[in-house]
Amino acid sequence: MHAVKACIDAPLRSDLATDLLDLTRAILDSVGFNLAQALTAFGPCIQQWCPIMLEDEILGGCDYPVLEPVNAQDGPKNPVIWLSIWLVLRKPCSLDEDMGESELYTALKQVHALFQTATKLELSLLQTGLIIAVYEIGHGLRQQAFQTIGSCVATLRILELEAERKHDVENSKALVWLKASLAMVDR
Repeated sequence: MHAVKACIDAPLRSDLATDLLDLTRAILDSVGFNLAQALTAFGPCIQQWCPIMLEDEILGGCDYPVLEPVNAQDGPKNPVIWLSIWLVLRKPCSLDEDMGESELYTALKQVHALFQTATKLELSLLQTGLIIAVYEIGHGLRQQAFQTIGSCVATLRILELEAERKHDVENSKALVWLKASLAMVDR
């Protein structure tokens, strides 16, 4: 949480972003997270019915072919999204392990809320929110999913207005299909 807050408070300091990336790498490496396997599983499990990730993030999110074994040490471009993907792709835990998954979910919800306090909202905030909402829906957390989807709607609207103001065609295109994905998750 401190690493995320530091990145939000000083977005131009690359050393803080590197600290967050290193911390995320350590977490993902400790559980044997394999980015290629995660992206390969994410495509048919979630992306096909609810496109959340940009096509190049799925096919080359780490500048490596998806078929190569890539672990977190190779450096995901957005560590919070990869943590979210790890959360949503995890199999349900047994009662003994349930606390660990609950802590990851809670931490990602807090990170999502922290990113909403940033002065400049990013597309990744919306993507992270959508992934968290998919997790909540899949685990029967209806009220939490409703709240997450509500925050995603607000984020989407802000991003749309910003893209319109800047005449940002690339972000506008991404927001169109993310809007459809948000509607799909809401239904």
